Amino acid sequence: MHCDLNYGRGVLPVELGEELDVHVLRKPAMPILHDPHDAVCEAFAKPINSAPLTELARHVRSAAIAICDITRPVPNRLFLRPLIETLTGGRRSAEENHCFDCDGPSPTQSRCGAGRVDW
Repeated sequence: MHCDLNYGRGVLPVELGEELDVHVLRKPAMPILHDPHDAVCEAFAKPINSAPLTELARHVRSAAIAICDITRPVPNRLFLRPLIETLTGGRRSAEENHCFDCDGPSPTQSRCGAGRVDW
C-alpha cells in the first residue's frame, strides 16, 4: 500500500506491505482564517461552554502561561500577546509578564525558559 505522509513542508512517500492491516486516519479539512488575530481575540471573549477569559481572570492576582518551545508547531506569536493583554486587562505591559517553556532545556531557554516573553 502506498501512503503519502505530510512531513515538514513536504510529503514523505511510504510503501507499506500488503500483509499489514492499515487504516489511514485523516483530520477533517479546516477553514482558513482570514484574520487569525481577530479569531484568537474572539475565542478569548466568547469561548465555547465557558465564561469569557476576562471574567475568569477578573479577581486573580497572577497567572502562569506554559508554552511549547519553537520545535512544536504552536503559533505562540499569534496568541501570546492577546492572551496576556486579556488576562491583565491592559493593566500591565507584556514585558512585566512571564511565561515558561514547559518542554525543559531547549533552544528557547534563553528567550522564554528564563521567564521573559520576546515578541
